[in-house]
Amino acid sequence: MDCGSCAEKGNVARHGRACQFGNECLNCFFFRATVSDLPDLHRTRHRKARLLAQQQARLMPQGRLASASAVKVQLEVERLDDLIATLEQEIRSSDLITEDDRQMIWETLDSMERIDRELLEPMGAKRGPVRALVDERTFHPLAAAELSITSAGQELIPS
Repeated sequence: MDCGSCAEKGNVARHGRACQFGNECLNCFFFRATVSDLPDLHRTRHRKARLLAQQQARLMPQGRLASASAVKVQLEVERLDDLIATLEQEIRSSDLITEDDRQMIWETLDSMERIDRELLEPMGAKRGPVRALVDERTFHPLAAAELSITSAGQELIPS
């Protein structure tokens, strides 16, 4: 998940491959977000709100499935709004930070959102998407061993 983490131990141990919900993290009981996830939560909310606006403007195919998808995205946007509001309230009410620190946090969040919206998003629209490949330097050794066992098992199966 790009804007939080999973608290389900089995899923964390299997690097997300044990998830029965398949990247529907916002609707999962095990999803957790902290104040440090606020920039990513704002980005995800902005992306989903833009998708919802496209669906509502009928820029995407219509039908029952599209209507169900629009309802799901609407609920995700509402869930993100709730998460963001809760985390921002935590910043406002925390005794651990000073008013100067709070001001710096708000300014930084605003700057990050402006950079995303005014610089990176338009630049990304002019370029194609980049495919993310597995980076062997950061790939966990246990996951690599599990992957090699799985692929070895597939080689043994006659075609």
